[in-house]
Amino acid sequence: MLIRSVDLKSKYNYIIVGAGIVGMTILRELIEKGKENILIIDSGSFLSKSPYPDFMKLKSKKNNIKVKSRFSGVGGSSNVWGTITSIFDKKKIDDYFINKKFPLDYEKYTRYINKASKYGYPKLNEFSSSDLKSDKLKVKKFIKVKPNIRYYHFSSILESSKVCFLQNTIVKSIGENEIFLESNYKNQNLSSKADKIILCANTIENYKILSKSDLKINLKVLGKGFMNHPKGVIGVVKKNIELNNYISRDCENKSSYLGIQLKESDHSHYLKICQGFKIPALDYLMRFIDGNIRFYKNKFVGKNKTSNYIQFYFYKILKILSKILNKIFNNYYYIEAFTEMKMHVDNCISFDSNTGSTTVDYSLSNAELISLNKLVDEFENFFKLKLIFRPSTVKKLKHFVSNDASHHMGGIICGIDSKSSIVDLNLSLHNHKNIFICGGGIFPFSGVSNPTLSYIAVAIWLSEEIL
Repeated sequence: MLIRSVDLKSKYNYIIVGAGIVGMTILRELIEKGKENILIIDSGSFLSKSPYPDFMKLKSKKNNIKVKSRFSGVGGSSNVWGTITSIFDKKKIDDYFINKKFPLDYEKYTRYINKASKYGYPKLNEFSSSDLKSDKLKVKKFIKVKPNIRYYHFSSILESSKVCFLQNTIVKSIGENEIFLESNYKNQNLSSKADKIILCANTIENYKILSKSDLKINLKVLGKGFMNHPKGVIGVVKKNIELNNYISRDCENKSSYLGIQLKESDHSHYLKICQGFKIPALDYLMRFIDGNIRFYKNKFVGKNKTSNYIQFYFYKILKILSKILNKIFNNYYYIEAFTEMKMHVDNCISFDSNTGSTTVDYSLSNAELISLNKLVDEFENFFKLKLIFRPSTVKKLKHFVSNDASHHMGGIICGIDSKSSIVDLNLSLHNHKNIFICGGGIFPFSGVSNPTLSYIAVAIWLSEEIL
């Protein structure tokens, strides 16, 4: 039931922070198992007037982070993303599990992948596909569910008598068994206690809450290893029959496409072949502008509406230009590169308590760029073609793919050693076993595989086996 701050109980069995995809999944799972007296908190509401609110101050160095990747309100970023998903490779999952840096082995991971089908996601067998007849390249299948899975469609569960939903409320910090709140963005300070607290907000917001809390956390490790999946167009090629096999195909309530990857590589970058004609420099500019526009449900949101108007109409002009180019050059495919970041300590999140702003400092490493460049080389060699507009140097390649990143992962490292990680293999804080973190922050690998389905699988596992 929707409650006001004055109705807040002094004690709950569970407090869930964030009513996005992970928080709503955990809430549903707990309710299904007969749990009750649950409080779920969100900084937005059912129909947020400012879904990209100004209080979430964020500075991003080197790589741009899309405004739309951090949504405030019921359903979280599912309100704007497109349900494209894939799964992580067996070797990657098992390697991190064996090294005690990820809570699930591949067998258990895939079991919970299949359990996520009740939320509308594809089952494991739907991701199988025939491989390329190549010693150096392989394919990976991606599936888009139609219509998109929107988690605000599950909001009726918030009306259950077992649930209290507190909206428009910021979590300032958490204590051993207590959570401290600021309601309606005013100086109305509140608190409530719980047997278990589960942080399910966006990775950056989870980091911010932890960094402001008076908890026994290794602050030297917190925020380290932040990852994302910068992407961008790297060239165009003329259409041919061979490439037709890899473009998006519709089937009933889903569409799918095949990404092309290196076989023997520690990096999981992939290339996507898309219908249309796009110039890398023009595409980069359009992505950059679109990532900064605060526009939701046909209206501008946020304080700086003048800037939104200017950027929006400039973006519209560029889009018209892009459509004209597509009509003129209608016999081409454009190639989009999706990159994988590794967990490097140099890529980090930091919080300034004086200004209240969070800074993300991250970029692709040379090793990651060299691997991506090699993938493009092997792609050209295998299909016997040359990309038009392909960046001539690794430096230029980095520029065109260092944009449009929205899978926030890492920064809240999982492991058995409190000196090198934040949460243990049960996803609870090392020194506070009743406080759990669930979401992209605990993953030791990044989101080139479109990780939403994996987030849901981990959330169901956490609910069933731990909470």
